[in-house]
Amino acid sequence: MVGFHHEPQHAGEYALEASIVHIATAVANCVEPSWKMAGEEHDATRQIKAFAWHVTGLSQDVVEGVVSDISVESLDVLSVVNPDSAMIF
Repeated sequence: MVGFHHEPQHAGEYALEASIVHIATAVANCVEPSWKMAGEEHDATRQIKAFAWHVTGLSQDVVEGVVSDISVESLDVLSVVNPDSAMIF
């Protein structure tokens, strides 16, 4: 399933699992601090293939809230690991 997480439609019997990893990867990419530092805006929903939405039964509405929640939580984690790190965001 990991080998097909960029193309979950080719994962055969593991299409659901590959689709979940595919969606999770898109969400993680939008929270990645190095992407934020580059000043680029990323939209997880544009990265996710229609196949993954169909197979998982999830919708784009779910992702926006998850990205927002994870972004806030990641700042909390950063502030614990390095209290000065959150200042760059």
